[in-house]
Amino acid sequence: MTITESAFNILIIYRRTLFSLYITSCYDNLMGNYEHIYYTYGLSVAKKQIPNVFQITS
Repeated sequence: MTITESAFNILIIYRRTLFSLYITSCYDNLMGNYEHIYYTYGLSVAKKQIPNVFQITS
């Protein structure tokens, strides 16, 4: 019984680590996409605001 119980516990731990790795990889992908979207949005906003800055300074 102890061998099967220990194997079952190892299987549970293995599944938990796989699940947590899966969640972290999904979270990393989500945050990477969010950063990419935010970066492109920030670039578009900056391109719109840069001429205004040049007009103010000149």
